[in-house]
Amino acid sequence: MKIKYLFPNKYKSIGWVVLIPSLILGLIITMFNIEPAFLDWRVPTIFMDEFMGEKKLLAMTENNVLNELVGVLIIVSGLLVAFSKEKIEDDEDVGPWVRTGLKENGHVVDLFANGKDALIAATLQSYDLFIFDRMVPELDGLSLLKSLRASKNQTPAIFLTALGEIDERVKGLEYGADDYLVKPFEFVELLARIDVIARRQNASNQEQIIELMAGGIILNLLSRKCSLNAQVIDLTAKEFQLLEFFMRHPDRLITRTMLLEQVWDMSFDPTTSIVETHLSRLRNKIDKPFGNVSFGK
Repeated sequence: MKIKYLFPNKYKSIGWVVLIPSLILGLIITMFNIEPAFLDWRVPTIFMDEFMGEKKLLAMTENNVLNELVGVLIIVSGLLVAFSKEKIEDDEDVGPWVRTGLKENGHVVDLFANGKDALIAATLQSYDLFIFDRMVPELDGLSLLKSLRASKNQTPAIFLTALGEIDERVKGLEYGADDYLVKPFEFVELLARIDVIARRQNASNQEQIIELMAGGIILNLLSRKCSLNAQVIDLTAKEFQLLEFFMRHPDRLITRTMLLEQVWDMSFDPTTSIVETHLSRLRNKIDKPFGNVSFGK
C-alpha cells in the first residue's frame, strides 16, 4: 500500500490549535494596525520590494517582529494541517498490502478482487475469518456478508472500509460483522483486532465442542482419543489432526492444498507424497478393520 505524508497524523490537531488563533491575531493586527514600537527589529523578510522596485527573495529589513511571527505561525500550522495525514492513495493496493502483512505474521490468506468470487470461495471452503471491503465490484461487502449469514455461515467477519460514518458502522455490525475498521488504519491495529476475534472464537469452540462424531467415529478432542464402534483406534498426532480436519468440515470439498496449509502449516507444495501417505495410513487403520467408513470428502 502506498502511504504518502509529510508529518505524522498526530500533528494535525496541533496545527489546528496554532492556525486558528494565528489567523485571528493576524486579522486583528491588520484591522487595527497594531505594531508595538519595541518589536521593530531587523528580521529576514521574504519577497521584499526594495527601492526602485527591485525585488529580493530574502533580505534583512526593519520590520515588526509581531507581524513576522504571526506569518510564520500561519505558514507552519497550515502545513501541519494540510500534510499531517496518512492517506491510502489507491484502494486497489490495500488488498495485496493486507495479504502480505498477514502472511508475514503467519496467516494463510486468499485474496479476491470481487464479491462474487469471494462468495463462491466462502461457500466451497472453510475459513477462520473474513475481511471484507464495503465497496467492491460485482457484489458489495454488505450483500456478501448478508448472503453468508443467510446460509448459516457464522465465520467471524471484519469490515475494512473508508465508509466511517456512524450510521455506516452500525449498518455493517447489524448485517453481521464482528468488527469494523475504518481507513486509514494502522496495520498493528488490524492484527490486534484479528487476535481478539481468534481468542474469542477459540474460547467459544473449546467450550462448545468436546467430541466430534461422523460415520460412527468418535473423536474426543480433550483426551485426543479416537474410537469406532466402541473400539479404540490408535492414531499418531498427525493422523488425529488429519481426521479432525475432515470431521470438522463435513460435506466440504477439501483439497490437498488445504490439508497442507491447515494440518501441516505449509504455504507451499513440498512436492512429496506426505498428504497421500498419511491419508493411506489413516484409511488403513479405519477401513480395513471396520470396513469402508466415510469421514470426509
